[in-house]
Amino acid sequence: MSISTIEIEKDLVRECLKNNKNAQYELFNTYAKKMVAVCFRYVNDYDIANDLMQEGLIKVFKNLDKFRNDGGLAPWIKRIMINECLNHIRKEKRLSKSSIEDYEHLPSEAYNSLQNLEIDFVLNAISQLPPMLRTVMNLNAVESYTYPEISELLDIPEGTIRTYIFRARKILTEHFKIKNV
Repeated sequence: MSISTIEIEKDLVRECLKNNKNAQYELFNTYAKKMVAVCFRYVNDYDIANDLMQEGLIKVFKNLDKFRNDGGLAPWIKRIMINECLNHIRKEKRLSKSSIEDYEHLPSEAYNSLQNLEIDFVLNAISQLPPMLRTVMNLNAVESYTYPEISELLDIPEGTIRTYIFRARKILTEHFKIKNV
């Protein structure tokens, strides 16, 4: 991130904190579409993703005074959106262990076919996973969270996270084999 970007973000945050409606509108316009896409990856429903984005941006505006610009505004907002999605998923009780037990019968042969695929194809495949597997794959493969970080975020043992990611990869591998036949 360049020095000018840091200064622009500081100015934008400063103006938003002064209740400058133009600055608030600029912040919303700059991040809303990107954050809907982030939310959609977790909930797989555009209307819910849009609601979560709006709720997340309300939290952004309410907490702008806590923003310290350590890593930039976009990652800070993205983290708020991810937390908003995870809270929604928890509330809906969509992170149940039983939601993936139907997928344990898949063949265990796996191969690394993900590297050469288009990102849209991969994201589409991830979006078709059961909620728990979709969530851990988004956090790990898309957002680059580590297993311990995912474990802490979801309050699930790290070994269980490893199992979920393994199962998700098996499903995705099977999905890619079927698509390529």
